[in-house]
Amino acid sequence: MKKCPTCGQTVVKGYYQMVCDECGKIIDEGETIQADYIEVVFFLENNEQKEFDFCSWECFRRFVKKHKPPKGFDFVTLYTINKRNYKDFLAILKDGDQNSEK
Repeated sequence: MKKCPTCGQTVVKGYYQMVCDECGKIIDEGETIQADYIEVVFFLENNEQKEFDFCSWECFRRFVKKHKPPKGFDFVTLYTINKRNYKDFLAILKDGDQNSEK
């Protein structure tokens, strides 16, 4: 939070920039994040969490193929499988690449 040095009134509440952890694309930015994105959270045995954000299931697939789970990994959650992206998610599981040429 940033305050005006003269009157003390709040000038900026906060500014966020969400970036895909695989391709680096800016998913959303501003005072609030409103984009539809894929959030993956790894829960570790020591009760810590490692969060990753992705712009597409394809980026998630590439990330998982390149990286091992964090050390102390206990379980993972996928928060955003919804009616808008369910078919894309199934395509990644089935075909391995939703953009592949056949």
